[in-house]
Amino acid sequence: MSESHPPVAPAGEPLGGGPAPAQRSSRRGLAVVGAAVAVAVAGGGAYAAWSFLSTGAQPAEVLPASTLGYVAVDVDPGGAQKIEAFRTLRKFPALQEELGLDTDDDLRELIVDEFLSGSDCDLSFENDFAPWVGKKLAMAAVPGAGDDEVTPVIVVEVSDEEAATTGLTAVRECSDDLGWAFQDGFVLVSPTEAQAAAVADEVADGSTLADDEGFSTWVDEAGGGGFVTGYVAPTATPYLLDAFDGLSDLASLPGAALPGLGGPATPGITPENPFADMSDAELEAMGIDPDLVEELYGSDDGDAGGLGSGGLGGLPGAEELEERIGEEREQLEEALADFEGAGMSLRFDDGAARLEAVAGGLGNATDETPAVSDLVGSLPAATGVLIAMSVNGEWAESVTSTLTDLLGEGLVGDIERATGLDLPGDAQTLLGDAVALVIDGRFDAREFTNSFDPSTLPVGLRILGDPDEIGDVVEKLLSSLGADAQLVTVEKGEDGVAVGLDPAWVASLAEDGDIGDNDRYDDVVSGDGDPASVFFIDFDAPWFTSLSEALTGGDLPEVDENLEPLKALGISSWVDEDQSRLVLELATD
Repeated sequence: MSESHPPVAPAGEPLGGGPAPAQRSSRRGLAVVGAAVAVAVAGGGAYAAWSFLSTGAQPAEVLPASTLGYVAVDVDPGGAQKIEAFRTLRKFPALQEELGLDTDDDLRELIVDEFLSGSDCDLSFENDFAPWVGKKLAMAAVPGAGDDEVTPVIVVEVSDEEAATTGLTAVRECSDDLGWAFQDGFVLVSPTEAQAAAVADEVADGSTLADDEGFSTWVDEAGGGGFVTGYVAPTATPYLLDAFDGLSDLASLPGAALPGLGGPATPGITPENPFADMSDAELEAMGIDPDLVEELYGSDDGDAGGLGSGGLGGLPGAEELEERIGEEREQLEEALADFEGAGMSLRFDDGAARLEAVAGGLGNATDETPAVSDLVGSLPAATGVLIAMSVNGEWAESVTSTLTDLLGEGLVGDIERATGLDLPGDAQTLLGDAVALVIDGRFDAREFTNSFDPSTLPVGLRILGDPDEIGDVVEKLLSSLGADAQLVTVEKGEDGVAVGLDPAWVASLAEDGDIGDNDRYDDVVSGDGDPASVFFIDFDAPWFTSLSEALTGGDLPEVDENLEPLKALGISSWVDEDQSRLVLELATD
C-alpha cells in the first residue's frame, strides 16, 4: 500500500505555526472537515443516480483491522442500488428540489456554504472542498496509543491529493491543529498529525478492516453494504464500558446534588417557601396538602423536612444515585460479556428504504422472551397504527425497583393510592404476556374534531393473557376513575382483553382478526423472525389522509404532495438464537 503524510514541522513548532494547539480547537477542526464533507457527499447524491459503475474502493480498505466502530456513507454503492434510490427519492417533490434530482446543478455548494456560515472559518465549498471531495465518507474509532484511548478518524475519498492538502491546510489554519495522511485514494483525518500517521502506519503494516472476518460477517448479516454501512467490533466492549463509567462521575460533581433534588444542601442556599405565610386551612382551601408543603420546605421550627438531606419527597441523594449507576454498569457489563459484534446497513429496494441491524452475543437476547406473533396476528386487517411489544415476566418488578431507587418509595405509594393497584404484581398482570396499542385505519379525524365525542375515538389496547385476571386489574383502575369510568369499554376475548373508548373498535380488537390480509403490513413488517416488538403505520389508510387534512385544513398542497408517496412504515425486532435483530422498512407507492 502507498502512503504519505503531511510534512513535519520544525521541532517545537506545531504544524501551521503559532502556539501549541488546544485539544478543543483540534476537535473543532475535525468537526468542520467531517460535517462539510458529509453534507458535500450527501448533496452529491444527485450525481450518483446517473452513474452505474462498480462500487469501487471503500473506506474500510484504508482503516486498520483493529477499528472499534465504523459508519460509512456511499452515494456510489452500485448500479442497482443507485437506480432504486433515485426512483424512491424522486417521488418526493421536496427532495427533488433540494437534491437537484431533475437537474445537473451541483447543490453541494449551497449545502456546504450554509454550514460554513455558522463557523468562524473563512472557507468556501468552491475553493476548499469541491476540488477534492469524492463520493465516499466514513467515520471511525480506532484504538489510540494508550490502553483506554480512542482516536477518531474521518475517511474521505479524494480525487486530487494536492487540492485536498490545500483545503485541509486552510481548515487547520482556522482551527489551530489537524492531522491527515493519504492512503490509496483516501485521506485519513484525525485531531493531530501523530494520530493520523499512526493509523496510516498500522494500515500499511497490517491487515485492513475490509480484510477482517468479523467485519465482513456482520455487515453481510445486516444485508451487505448499502448507502450507509455500520459496524461495531467485539473489542469495543471495554471502551463502551469506559464511556459509561463517565456517568458515575456526575453524581460526585460539585452541585450535582442540589437542594430538593437529593444529597446534601448546597451551603448558603435555603429554598424559599412560597406558602410560608399561609395557614393549613388556607392551603387546604386551595387544594394543597399542608403535609406535603412541610415535607418539601420544612416546618416553622426549623426542620428542613425532605430538603437538603433526604431529597425532595424521598428522592435519593448523590450516594444513592451513584450506587444505582454502578448497578446499571454491572448490568451493561453482563450484557456485553459475550458480545460478538454488530452490523448495520441502509439499502433501497423495490421503492422502499430498508434499515437492518444485527448484534450477536448480547446478554439480554433470549428467545424465551414472549413473542407478539399471536397477539399481532389476531388484530383487525383495518389496523392503521400499531405499537406492540412482548412483556418480560420481570418487567413490572424491574420498573418498580428503578422508580423506587431513583424517586423514592413515596412515589410508588402515591401511585398505588391513586390507582388502587398493588405494585408490582398488578402491573405485571395488567400487561399480560404482550400488549398492543392499536388505532383503526378507518378513523376520520375531521369528523372527530367536529364532535369531540370520546366514544368515536377508535384507539384501544389489546392485551394477551388470562382474561379474568387482566379484567380484575382493569376494574381496579376503572374504580379509581370515578364517573369517567363509564367512558371506557372493556371486552374479554378467549385469550385476552381489549380496552378502549369506541365500543365498536374495542369489540373488533377482542375478536380474532387477520392483519395479514393487509398487504401493506406484510410489505414492511419483516417475516424473517418471531417478533418481540412491532411498530406499523399504514399511510394509505383513510386515517392518515383525514388527519393531514384536519391539521392543515387542506390548504397546503405542497405538504400533501410530499406525503402522498408514503405507503407504510414497519419496525420489527426479534431474537434468532444468540442474535438480536431489528428491521425498519419505509415503503412508497
